Amino acid sequence: MLERYLGNSAESYDVRAGKDFTYFHLENYDELMAKEGEKFVRAVNFQFLDEQIDGGKEIFLSHDPMKATGAFGEEINHLKSRGFTNFKQIANDLWQAIRE
Repeated sequence: MLERYLGNSAESYDVRAGKDFTYFHLENYDELMAKEGEKFVRAVNFQFLDEQIDGGKEIFLSHDPMKATGAFGEEINHLKSRGFTNFKQIANDLWQAIRE
């Protein structure tokens, strides 16, 4: 599941993912950002995303991909570059990336 991390919030992707979805979360995010920079952290994130795609996992989003900005927007663009060109809302606040 992709989207934004909102610490200890019911709106955060890690809370919404629960036990049903895989998600990427760096425990030392702030430290890595300070030490290695945003470009490095994004590359790690995309590598994880590519591993999930290559492993045949379905990709879900906790927030509207059409309103994506910032890091989430970059993830949407990365998905598009991997062939996920359609995003289907399948429930309230849940979208699925469709590969075409």
